[in-house]
Amino acid sequence: MTSQRYPVTPTQTLPAKPSLEQLKKQAKDLLKAVKSGDTSACPVLRLHVRFADSPDEAILGADLSLQEVQHVVALQYGYKDWSALREFVAAFGTESRAETPGEHEMLAAILNAAFAEGASDIHIEPGSKHTRVRFRVDGVLREKDPMPAELGGRVAREAMRWAALDLEKPLPQDGRFVTDAIGREIDVRLSAMQSHHGSVVTMRCLVAGRLIGINEIGFEPEQLRLFRSKLERPTGLIIVTGPTGSGKTTTLYAALSEINTAQRKIVTVEDPVEYLIEGIDQIPVRPDQGVDFPRALRSALRQDPDTIMAGEIRDAETANILIQTVLTGHLALSTLHTDEAPAVVVRLLDMGIPPFLVKDTVCCVVAQRLVRCVCENCKEKHVPDAGLLDRAGLPADAVLYAGRGCDRCNRTGYRGRTSVFSVLDVTDAVKAAIMSGNAGHIAAAAGAAGCEPLRVAAVRRAVAGVTSLEEALRVTAAV
Repeated sequence: MTSQRYPVTPTQTLPAKPSLEQLKKQAKDLLKAVKSGDTSACPVLRLHVRFADSPDEAILGADLSLQEVQHVVALQYGYKDWSALREFVAAFGTESRAETPGEHEMLAAILNAAFAEGASDIHIEPGSKHTRVRFRVDGVLREKDPMPAELGGRVAREAMRWAALDLEKPLPQDGRFVTDAIGREIDVRLSAMQSHHGSVVTMRCLVAGRLIGINEIGFEPEQLRLFRSKLERPTGLIIVTGPTGSGKTTTLYAALSEINTAQRKIVTVEDPVEYLIEGIDQIPVRPDQGVDFPRALRSALRQDPDTIMAGEIRDAETANILIQTVLTGHLALSTLHTDEAPAVVVRLLDMGIPPFLVKDTVCCVVAQRLVRCVCENCKEKHVPDAGLLDRAGLPADAVLYAGRGCDRCNRTGYRGRTSVFSVLDVTDAVKAAIMSGNAGHIAAAAGAAGCEPLRVAAVRRAVAGVTSLEEALRVTAAV
């Protein structure tokens, strides 16, 4: 067994049978000792670079987090950080129980099956007799074989162990772990909460290091040209809008990767950080530690950035900070939850942002949805119901396509997803409409500026054979 050791001599030796629960208890006890003023904890804390030369009173008076103390525990045993120690203990447990299949092996099997199907999320949901397992593939949930309730409970707790969560804590918790599956490194974000029947666990699966380029996410040529021109500006506010799961973060990451050069300092504030991008300073929001979006953004602005990205505009305070960011000569990017691009402008006005500030700062709004692509292996011509054609504004003789279902698409007729976009260029005419404050005038000016409804863009993708008409209408049902 290999392990990542810190390049200093350990001050303690791990027990013969290391337990993550015991190590977490050790960290908690050490934190309690510091908070109670026990000076015997100070020599141990000096292993942390933060306290290497600190006197006892400085250590005992410091505002310590449990994560920092866990890091010290890892250093005690000669590991570079808590993650490395946790991985060693997990690997130790795997070897010691190799002859006894159980929750560890079942969780590994679930992860491998999900990755093989291209699932973005894994849901483990306890019931009275069975534990339900579902994968979200191409945005749609697929039911898998259930597990016995007792085994499902153990698998959920095993997943929580991998994410270093507290198994005795009844409150909702979030964590993450990295695992190798089917030859790729997968970053798994885990959310756990208690239900009547036990721990409900949801795992978001991200391929580590895989970033989609701006050319790959689905912009049509003119949309891409417009979006790129806004990214090249030194100032301006670009907002991407759509519901949860519509690909907004992917679009923002693609945009940041496009402009990530040695000459530009980029700082992001995210909740959480999904993908790590080399060369960009990514700051996670930590509400439990008093670091919310506004506070993190203000701190980020003191880092002398050229470009700043806020993961989401959740309130008027965040919106005002981003607007002030643009007014002081920065490019800013963020997201907002609305149905269509013109609605973003209306939402900002509803938040109390003065119209003149909105028109002078917002330069571009991108609305988007994700649609499933027709499987190329089983793609064939398809005649939809006459009612669907009428809803889409298509003639009765329109040529459309659908997948009949095959092994490659798991009999669904769809394989993979792409984005559908509607891009609003804030022209002079749109600015004049913004000053009127009238939602109808804003929508009309946006249409005149070339911002088409998302449904029109989605139906055009169906006519091109990229997706089915049924899918295009499904994802734009709310717009």
